[in-house]
Amino acid sequence: MMSHRSKPRDQSRQTFTSPGLSDFEPIGYSAATGGWVVRGVAEGHQILNSENFGLDVYDEIEADHAKVHTFMMAAPPLHLTYRRALATAFHRAVVARMETTILDPAAGATAEAVIRRIKEEGSAALVTECIWPYQSSVIYHLSGIARDAGDEIVAGFRLLHAVSAAQSDHDPRDVTAYVHGRTAELLGDARSRGAGLLPDILATPEIAALDDEEYAMMFLGFFRTLAVRIGHDLPATLLRRIASLASVQHELRRSPALSYSAANEAVRMQDWGVIPRRVTAECRVGGKRLRLGDNVFILLGDAGKDPRLFTEPDTFRPDRPYLDRQLAFGAGEHRCPGAHFARAMAARLALAILSRTRQITLTARDDGTDRLVVDA
Repeated sequence: MMSHRSKPRDQSRQTFTSPGLSDFEPIGYSAATGGWVVRGVAEGHQILNSENFGLDVYDEIEADHAKVHTFMMAAPPLHLTYRRALATAFHRAVVARMETTILDPAAGATAEAVIRRIKEEGSAALVTECIWPYQSSVIYHLSGIARDAGDEIVAGFRLLHAVSAAQSDHDPRDVTAYVHGRTAELLGDARSRGAGLLPDILATPEIAALDDEEYAMMFLGFFRTLAVRIGHDLPATLLRRIASLASVQHELRRSPALSYSAANEAVRMQDWGVIPRRVTAECRVGGKRLRLGDNVFILLGDAGKDPRLFTEPDTFRPDRPYLDRQLAFGAGEHRCPGAHFARAMAARLALAILSRTRQITLTARDDGTDRLVVDA
């Protein structure tokens, strides 16, 4: 039988040492990757805000079919329609209304359920008993679908991810077509009923002109996250960060508004992967000459440790300056339109739990699962 002994989990520092100013290279060519590796925040902003870099590199390096078929890969006119709609839906003022109508009720219900579970069992599973109930409730509410319909979509994306990641008798393209078609059917039904908050916000002539499959494309990223990345999304990331830091918890209870900066700091410290681009016009970045056709890879984890901007980058500091300069949400016209929403979703859950407890800690079992323990 597998042991379930728990040991304290320390998230206050990373397992590597960030480079100092003397050995930090903001941009350099890597023979191993066959392109330019970017670690500097300023250089990343220059690239993401420039017209000298294109997105076609995704066609060669992106193997996850569940991600390829999102609005990010849509043809330019439709892509811009999606971005404008989502920017409207997740504008800061709109997100503030969502906090009252969706986030806070879901966060409060989740926090109460988690505390009851901990009182009964001694701990609660971070992902399955805390993050999943909260985040799925929020996304299903936003898109206007019932839980059984939402669970069906999530199950489809889990299947698609499994088929795409391993050898299978199923053709990923067939599974993709089925999952996206079924998602469009379910979301289209909610749309026709006027259900959910987003359909109301997105009731613009451009969006009204979209068919159900095009409309559903805007929501695919939400369901993909629920299916395969929920344990690594921002709400889980923030709770993991603050669980080992009693002083930060106290600070957030005393100054709840600081929780949004704490979410930003959690984003900065997490390695969210790579933003790839391809040079479409010769240019200079960080003193380096980039030629037409060169590939560029912005390393988000390294950029979050840029010592020129973030002193003591391995220390969690919610009051850190320049957090709005980090690159995890992108920059320029391709900046994540849901950044405000992502931060609010993480912050409201953290506050709901902190406001009901004196201290929270996280333990890691031998099977790799995280358990939440609270002193209520």
